[in-house]
Amino acid sequence: MVIIPLINLIGVIRLKNKLPPKYYVAFLIYLLPLITTFFAHIFFYSDMLVFIGVVLSTLSMFVIRMRPHFICNAMMSIYYLCVKNPKKAQQVTLDFTTYLRKNFTAIVSENPIPFSNELERYAA
Repeated sequence: MVIIPLINLIGVIRLKNKLPPKYYVAFLIYLLPLITTFFAHIFFYSDMLVFIGVVLSTLSMFVIRMRPHFICNAMMSIYYLCVKNPKKAQQVTLDFTTYLRKNFTAIVSENPIPFSNELERYAA
């Protein structure tokens, strides 16, 4: 789990001069919580640490509007759950599918979603 994000981090650092500063910082903000919590998970076995790292990384991607990474993070979380907790992986897959179905237009849209729409979605 740690190796792939580390390879990504090395790649981002090596491409620093080729990336726009916004994207360079964004990739660092995405990778550092993920790598930190994955390392912590090695020493302090807790699924919550991995969840926190994925959530922080995902939130950073939404802030800088790199939504494809959110999907990859979610899929990696499901992959991890398949081994640790298959029943929960099934539920998370169903929840993620429902989320994508409801938000698919938002994923490809360049404009932010109005807060009122988000509130309606989660209030139901």
